Amino acid sequence: MAYEDSLRWWDRHGRHQFHDTEDLARFSENQIRQYLDHLLERWPGSHHVIIKQPELTHHFPTLARLLNDARFVVLARDPRDVAVSLIAIGKKLDKAGMGNAYPHDMELLGKRIEQSYAILFRAKRQIWSGRLAWIQYERLVRDPVGVAQQLAGFTGLDLSGYDPEGAWPGWDDGRVAANKLGGNYVSDLWGKAVTDERIGGWRKVLTEDEAETVLRMTPNITKMFGYGQKNDEN
Repeated sequence: MAYEDSLRWWDRHGRHQFHDTEDLARFSENQIRQYLDHLLERWPGSHHVIIKQPELTHHFPTLARLLNDARFVVLARDPRDVAVSLIAIGKKLDKAGMGNAYPHDMELLGKRIEQSYAILFRAKRQIWSGRLAWIQYERLVRDPVGVAQQLAGFTGLDLSGYDPEGAWPGWDDGRVAANKLGGNYVSDLWGKAVTDERIGGWRKVLTEDEAETVLRMTPNITKMFGYGQKNDEN
């Protein structure tokens, strides 16, 4: 983010462009809010902006400082199953001639998974002020209605009409072209009813040693949700 870069290089650049860091923060907040307002205008009838973008996770602490009314939801999944999903994506990318960004290397994949969450564990808790919610994938797909109620309470959104058995509104009615759904990053479950069939899929792909390597490389998530423990059903 430009805000983060300006802070990082404040003495060299930022101080020549803004009165002080508070001035920079106000300017950056206004930019973000203009973008969010633009999104609402782009989709008439919408009342809230919900952005599902994993790459934004790295910027959550900064966004929390700039947007005091924003809510942040993080989905955590068994890193062994995440590794298997990344392997499948890598094969699709390779087949499409785009190179395999996710090779069958558990240390590499485990490190990438850990890095995707790392900043959330490094950030000071007071930054969130109760505005960060962790959702466990396994619980979500086993009790989607219960998790939806939890998210409704956390976000203030009306999710009373949520139907986990139905197809996703907007994704199956022609409003969004298939080639814009994420390409090689979309699974065959995209847009369909919620299912728990992918829980524990790592057992069909990884050896026990490979699974242990992934857990070793992802200590924060593994410890937080108890993945790999003796009573682990995933």
